[in-house]
Amino acid sequence: MKIAFQTLGCKLAFQTLGCKLNYAETSTYERGFVAAGWEVVPWQDMADVYLINTCAVTEHAEKKARNLIRKMHRTAPEAAIVVTGCYAELRREQIEALEGVVRVFGAAEKGKVVPDTIACRLAETRPRCAVPARSAAEMLAGTCSAFAGVFGHAGDGGVFQRGADALVPEGAGWL
Repeated sequence: MKIAFQTLGCKLAFQTLGCKLNYAETSTYERGFVAAGWEVVPWQDMADVYLINTCAVTEHAEKKARNLIRKMHRTAPEAAIVVTGCYAELRREQIEALEGVVRVFGAAEKGKVVPDTIACRLAETRPRCAVPARSAAEMLAGTCSAFAGVFGHAGDGGVFQRGADALVPEGAGWL
C-alpha cells in the first residue's frame, strides 16, 4: 500500500497559525502523510496540496488565515488547499467558499485529515471530494494511529465552561 502512495509523487506543504496545540497537530499530520509516502516540502516550494492549520483567537487571526488561503491560491492555483484548526471549526462555510479550498476539517474531524486527504488524492488528481467512502478511510486508518493520543481531548469537556469567552474552547473542540 505504501508503494501506491509513493507513485503518486504527492508533495505537501504545511502552514500553521496559532497556538502550540496547532503546531503539535501539524506535526502529527506531517508524520501521517510521510508514513503514507508523501513528500513534505517547504511552504515556499510548489506543492500539490497545502494544509493550513488555522487559529481563531481574534478577528485578526481569522483575517490572517483568509488572506493566507487567498495568497496560496493565487500563488499555486492548481494546488489543493486543505484547511483545519479553530477557524475551520467556527467558519466552515466561509472557508469552503474560498477559491482553491477543497476540504475543511473541523475539530471533530482532526483524525480524518490525513486519511481523507489521501483517499481523495487516490480517487482523483486533486483531493476535491465529499467525505470519501468508508472503506477508503478504513483502509488508510492504519497510517494515522498516532492521532488517537493527540486528538483524544476533543469532547472530553476539558477545563473550559461554555460562556461568553468560549470561542477558543469551542473552536478547539473542547465544548
